[in-house]
Amino acid sequence: MMNKVLTIYQPSASLIVVGAKKFETRPWRTHYRGELLIHAGLKLPAKVLYPWAMWKWRKLYEALGDKKMEFDADKRFLMHLPRGAIIAKCELVGCHKIDAIQELEGAPYETGYWTGLNWHDITQQEELFGDWRAGRWAWELANVEPIEPIFVSGKQGLWNYEGEIKRC
Repeated sequence: MMNKVLTIYQPSASLIVVGAKKFETRPWRTHYRGELLIHAGLKLPAKVLYPWAMWKWRKLYEALGDKKMEFDADKRFLMHLPRGAIIAKCELVGCHKIDAIQELEGAPYETGYWTGLNWHDITQQEELFGDWRAGRWAWELANVEPIEPIFVSGKQGLWNYEGEIKRC
């Protein structure tokens, strides 16, 4: 069976798997809707290791559910996230153009964004884990299920995978 796949750098791929990220923001749109496999890219981008991003990775660490361990200041925990593998399947249910983003009145930790005629609420956590600048696209993901990792090379854009998928 042919499956559509999207390669996403860590830690974003794992955030999708644990339900902490329901939108993947991209500079391009897709008309594809349906089942989508999430591939955790092999590289760990340098921008996730910058000192100014410490507060963001502290939120990541909390979102991944390991709150009892002391935050690892040099981010070694990022090295333990799966990379170079398809790790989940989900449904791509929408692709929304981000026209504007602003704080919602009376809700200090909530923001919203306009996508054409629709208004969407997003959490502060969701905002932290995406690039919500106007002109980009928010890919809406639903029904995420982890799968047994399938170690394959990723590709840019949407790509096809033919092979067996095993649920965890």
